[in-house]
Parts: sequence; C-alpha cells; structure tokens
Amino acid sequence: TLSDRITFNIKRLFHKKEQSKPYFSEDLIEQYEFFRRDIYNPLRVFYPCCNLDTSPIRGFPNSEVILMDKEEGLTKLMKQEGIKQFIQEDILEYIPENPFDLIIILNPQLTSKDLTMHLSSKGYVLSNNYHNNASQLLEDPIFEGIGTIARNENELYLAKEDFSRLEPNQFENYFYIFRRKEWNQNTLII
Repeated sequence: TLSDRITFNIKRLFHKKEQSKPYFSEDLIEQYEFFRRDIYNPLRVFYPCCNLDTSPIRGFPNSEVILMDKEEGLTKLMKQEGIKQFIQEDILEYIPENPFDLIIILNPQLTSKDLTMHLSSKGYVLSNNYHNNASQLLEDPIFEGIGTIARNENELYLAKEDFSRLEPNQFENYFYIFRRKEWNQNTLII
C-alpha cells in the first residue's frame, strides 16, 4: 500500500543515517530480482553513490557488481562485513576498464549525465527521482524511457512507457527504467 511504501522510505532515510554497517534492503532486492527476471539480466552492474546499501549484490547474484561511494570510512565498514565489491572513489574521477550494462541511481547528489558516463550502448538505468535523476533521463535524447516498476496488491509489474507517477524531487521510491540508445563511434543511432 501507499502508506507502507512511504513508511519504508522514511525508515530507509533514517536507516542510512543511523546505520553503521552495510545493509540489504529486501524491497530493493525484490525489485532487482524482478528487473533481472522479467526485463534484463545484466553482466556488469554499477551502483555509484551507494553509501552502505549493498542490495544489488543479492539482487544480481550472477553479475559483476561494483558499489562505489567517496565517503570516508566506508571501505573499512564494507571489509568488516566481507563486502569485496566496494570501491571508495569519486565517480567523477573513476575510469572503469569496461562499461557497465546496468547503472543504479538511488538518491545521489549528482546529475544523471555524470552517473551514466560509463554505461554501454543499449545499457539500462534503474533510477528513482529523489534528486530528479529520472526526470533528467526522461528528457535526455540519448535515453529511451522503458517504464516504471510498479506494485499492485499482489506483485511487481512493469508499467510500460508509463511515467505518470514521476514527480519532481519525488519522496516515494519508484524505479524508473531507461535504456541508452545505440551508438556507434560517437554517433548516436536513433
């Protein structure tokens, strides 16, 4: 229900501030599993500005997952919990060996353009809109909007090409799905 989702998001915001160790969100894992099973199973997943959220590790168990945040002290906390997929670095300075085919954008304080610079051609983005990242992607001509992961009483489903839930600075957490259009040698193919 809507009140359950709002309560979850309030708890999540306070959880991040009070949390002193990495955590897994069952709600996020459920949405990642839905994406992997029903939309696309990525090989390489990138989650910049992750803080202590390690949910993609469980949501994409057969993918290479890279978690990244520049906040001081997170590396030690991640290592204490056995999280080996974490890199403490500034996304704006990071250069991966290979591009990613899925990038997760949850509550970062950076633009979508900065966060998707290492996304492969035809790669996907899962984004919420707390800092207007989904709105930025919807307006960006190099991305196509796939839809919204929504929930009814029984299950998750893809609301194809439906962005009607999208609001500026959206507090309620929806995953909006985007796909980078194909490009070839710096030329965008539309």
